[in-house]
Amino acid sequence: MIDTFLVVLNSLLVITVLLLLLKKENAFESKEDLYIIFSLLNKIQMNQEELANELAALKEQTARATLEILAKIAALEEAIANAGNTTPEVDAALADLKAAVQGVDDVA
Repeated sequence: MIDTFLVVLNSLLVITVLLLLLKKENAFESKEDLYIIFSLLNKIQMNQEELANELAALKEQTARATLEILAKIAALEEAIANAGNTTPEVDAALADLKAAVQGVDDVA
């Protein structure tokens, strides 16, 4: 999904630049203008690649964090079960925590 977004964004940027060039009189007479535009497009592409890498790293970090949180909840559930005779408040707090984590997992 991120890759598709970046391709569409890049295409829109290229189309926008080309449309601006076509509106300008004598758009292709200046090689310097074309060099500047292609340099900017190259920077945009590089920035998109950096963004894609950062997003992929965040996705991996989120996956690791989710596993760690689920492990902590499992340990907490075990400790509560071993303690026995929990109050309704403890049971409700644990259920709320699990629901909150499920909500975060659904987003990711």
